[in-house]
Amino acid sequence: MSDRVPLIAVIGGGMAGLGAAHALETLRRAAAAPAADPATAAPFDWVLFERADYLGGKVRTERIDGFVIEGGPDSFIVEKPWPMELARAVGVYDRLLDSNEDIRKSYVFSGGRLHELPEGLILMVPTRLVPFALSSLISWRGKLRIGLDLLLPRGRGDEDESLGVFVRRRLGREALAKVAEPIVAGIHAGDPEQMSVQATFPMFLEMERHYRSLIIGMIRRRRARARAARPRPAADFPASAPIAASSAASSARSSATSNATSSAVSGAPEGATSRRPRSYFLSFRTGLADLVDAVDADLPAESQRRSQELLLWVLCEQGRAGEGGAIVLNDAAMVERAEILREKGTNRSKFYRGQVDKYTWVDIGSSYLMSDILAAFLCAQLEKYEQISATRERIWECYNRELAGWAEAQGVRLPCVPPHCAQAYHMFYLVMPTLAARQGLIEHLKSREILSVFHYIPLHLSPM
Repeated sequence: MSDRVPLIAVIGGGMAGLGAAHALETLRRAAAAPAADPATAAPFDWVLFERADYLGGKVRTERIDGFVIEGGPDSFIVEKPWPMELARAVGVYDRLLDSNEDIRKSYVFSGGRLHELPEGLILMVPTRLVPFALSSLISWRGKLRIGLDLLLPRGRGDEDESLGVFVRRRLGREALAKVAEPIVAGIHAGDPEQMSVQATFPMFLEMERHYRSLIIGMIRRRRARARAARPRPAADFPASAPIAASSAASSARSSATSNATSSAVSGAPEGATSRRPRSYFLSFRTGLADLVDAVDADLPAESQRRSQELLLWVLCEQGRAGEGGAIVLNDAAMVERAEILREKGTNRSKFYRGQVDKYTWVDIGSSYLMSDILAAFLCAQLEKYEQISATRERIWECYNRELAGWAEAQGVRLPCVPPHCAQAYHMFYLVMPTLAARQGLIEHLKSREILSVFHYIPLHLSPM
């Protein structure tokens, strides 16, 4: 058998991919260290694939004539400590930069002019009544809708939802378009409709659970931070603490009403000190790319594949052809190994081409090869893919519509599809309130010759 070590692929060189690659490299180095325990430190390797010729994803920092221009996100929030931990690991923690609260102003472009975000607005939640009431950005109807957050009940259940859905539910459509979208653009450079609130702003869900209202929760958190961060001399701060610098030009975020974009410009002398606590937003002295560049320098170049897009497509459930599917590659260097994996881990294809006099096992591989008849059967289904998918969708929607009343009365959860996701409509599932109810339903359907099964244990809960 082959002595090849396991190879882990990191798809994408954005901040999440860089964080994953750095964690893998840290583990790989620990496993290769002389003092590592061979029983627990199994060797492995990793490779990062990025379709662009640069790393960092949406982080695009330009440094021109002493100014720092961010073409994507311009900061991260202190609620999420992972960028700071990564900065410490790659040696740029001392380059962390607070926003200067004394001259910091943010603007939103709406209705043909710039509007200053009201004082006391933390992320998208107002915490000071008078500045919010006097703001020209939000209409009185929009302000009243935001104020309803004080009266609205908690959300139902623990199911995830998009940030857009969450903000509309708690604060209204105008708050999403004129406040949330511009602010999110400055942190994530993303679309709120495509972002999981649980993954990006879990503190909002926590505030809703604990305080019911985002406004009440944010006010209490702000007061708690102020009490915990009492002024002290700059000399009392550790040498590794972030430096608070004066900004020559404040961070400005601008947005059209429905399409938020962000571009921040700042330039700051180094060495300024501050007695105030660390601000809510943080960046680096010469832009967020400081962190990208430091992580890139810490990773081995031979483990990076830039300007390479890895495409993997597997037909699953929509067609019926055993376990058949397809893998599509656009990197010629990977074709040989993909061929070996398909041939059960052998170099049999080379044998057929006359490149070796006999074939043997050289790697891990699949134990399934699609027969010609199954491939032809699958091909016919692919030609009717849209028709098959539309039929499945109609059936799925019929179940979802007709069972809604019964499910609510019985405490049964119907399938939940987040608005930013698409599905294959290959399955309609029910989450029963109790084990007895589940078994009873299975038996009831079986008595009417309808097969229903309890599905597999999710991968993250499996014992492997």
